[in-house]
Amino acid sequence: SFLAHPYQYGNNMERVLEGVKGSVDGVECYHYTTREQEKTDVLRAFCKKNSLMISGGSDFHVMSDTLTGLNIPGEYFDKVKAKLNVKKAGRK
Repeated sequence: SFLAHPYQYGNNMERVLEGVKGSVDGVECYHYTTREQEKTDVLRAFCKKNSLMISGGSDFHVMSDTLTGLNIPGEYFDKVKAKLNVKKAGRK
């Protein structure tokens, strides 16, 4: 499971991030609320420090939730896919 769009937690974001450590597989680091590079960098550093996967998406619910400026490196999706394949193989 992934923590979605952490910057929408506002001033509680750091508390939420700390609270989910050990309970999630990753964090959505690429989202329309993290278009500023420094925000993405904060989340990616948190993931790296805590061995969490990185994901991203548009969270497209309304027209203001656009993909403009959202550049999600494919390597992160490859890592998620690989981990899911390992978990699936372990269930057989």
